[in-house]
Amino acid sequence: MGSSGFVGADYTRIGEMQAERIVKFCGKGSGTSGKVAIVQGVVTSGASGFARKGMENVLSKHPEIKIVADQAADWDSTRARNITATILQSNPDICGIMGLWDVMDTGTAAAVQEFNKRTGRHVYLSTSGGGAKLDCDYVKDGSFDEVIAYNVPAQARDIFALISYLLQSKVKPGEYKVSIISPLYLLNKSTMTHDSCWDPAQLLKK
Repeated sequence: MGSSGFVGADYTRIGEMQAERIVKFCGKGSGTSGKVAIVQGVVTSGASGFARKGMENVLSKHPEIKIVADQAADWDSTRARNITATILQSNPDICGIMGLWDVMDTGTAAAVQEFNKRTGRHVYLSTSGGGAKLDCDYVKDGSFDEVIAYNVPAQARDIFALISYLLQSKVKPGEYKVSIISPLYLLNKSTMTHDSCWDPAQLLKK
């Protein structure tokens, strides 16, 4: 058995953070229907499974939150848009939607924005992602209300450092097992600063 390492986000905690925020906006005392929907990626993927478990950890303590839809968009933005449009048509009094990936949820956001404009309502939309410029742009224009974000370039740095250590060290096979969990941060209009997001175009110039 070889040594191993994991670098990445804690998707269970991402799900918990998203659910905690949805409770804030749609839970007891909010004056809303309490209805929410979940737009997953691929149901059998680890990211979807762990995030969904995190959501359940929180929502199980808040019976006022009613999950009216929980569908998989297979990480595809077009599919997410179509699914979300159907959910909104069937539940016009819905309070919020939790998506599981910012790129996929550009489609979710498009459907929500169309619905908000048509009805004059505001459906809260939460997603998660790697903290790229996309996240800040979509928060700025109101397409995303909030993003549970992590820094992807920092993950690349951690992977490089971990591989370098394993190659240079004299650890025996199976002796070294480590996880480097990426810090999470809440990205919304109130928390966003000039350096909250990184620009992929700038990385290409290096």
